Amino acid sequence: MTEIGTRLKEAREAKGYTLSDLQEITKIQKRYLVGIENGDYDSIPGAFYVRAFIRQYAEAVGLDPDELLETYKNEVPSTPSMEATTVIPAQRQKRNRIGGSPSRQTMEALPKIMVGLFVVSIIVIAVWMYMQKSKTDLPNASEDPSQAEYAEPVKPIDTEKEREKEETRKKNEAAAKEEAALKEQEKEQQATKEEKPKKDKEQDKGKDKDKDKDKVTQTITEDAANSGGNVTTFNVTGPEQLNFDLSFTGDAWIEVRDAATRATLLDNEGKVYTAGEEIKLEDVSAKSVYIVIGNIETTDVQLNGEKVEYVRQGYPQSLIFNLQ
Repeated sequence: MTEIGTRLKEAREAKGYTLSDLQEITKIQKRYLVGIENGDYDSIPGAFYVRAFIRQYAEAVGLDPDELLETYKNEVPSTPSMEATTVIPAQRQKRNRIGGSPSRQTMEALPKIMVGLFVVSIIVIAVWMYMQKSKTDLPNASEDPSQAEYAEPVKPIDTEKEREKEETRKKNEAAAKEEAALKEQEKEQQATKEEKPKKDKEQDKGKDKDKDKDKVTQTITEDAANSGGNVTTFNVTGPEQLNFDLSFTGDAWIEVRDAATRATLLDNEGKVYTAGEEIKLEDVSAKSVYIVIGNIETTDVQLNGEKVEYVRQGYPQSLIFNLQ
């Protein structure tokens, strides 16, 4: 157990809180609270949440979180910072000094080297052209007259019977293609006749749904009497069910529960979602939903297609939606 964990635990016990009481106050899972007291930070998803949970824990038991984190900063993991280093530039400067500039003798010899390369290139091109010309002057074995003596004579096929057979074959193929095209056209017409009533019914259903949607007006209002701290309660009137869409632009820990039964509505409770991921909860049967968001700066919440604005700030942030 670390010193900061010992101090937090003593403050909790002085308040008379159990871990279950503290979990209810801070909305932090009990396993993370145990990890903070025991200094087991590997069980907590990232340094950002370690510091955020310690701060929330300290506030709940009446300690100053800033003073606590500063006093025990060697025990608490710090978040990554952008620190510049001058080692690599110094090494580069050293290598540049070692390399130096071209010597004077090399610069004076450079024109001679270029002339020599030019002469060698001309010689190579001349040799290559000569070899190509030599190849074209060689006799082609395929043009040897002796080879033609063994060629078999081509039998004439342009007879009257062959022409009649060819014309008959072409007529039969054309007739078969025309018959196949007619059958395919009949099938398409029949399918169109059968599908048209179905499409008409689906279109009518779609129109009815659109009309029903137009009739429903959603209203989301804050219940100030039941809100406070990092908790905001909303009353939702209009829709018959709750549909949630949560999207992420960065890391965020999420918990979604039925506010009445405390039953979780996510299969992977306590998962840290990353940028580009999304949570969709459609046709939620619960009339009251409780959502805990670890990082509101990276999490957008939509209710039935309408974006929910955060009323309060803090980590973690708790939102309660009551369907009226």
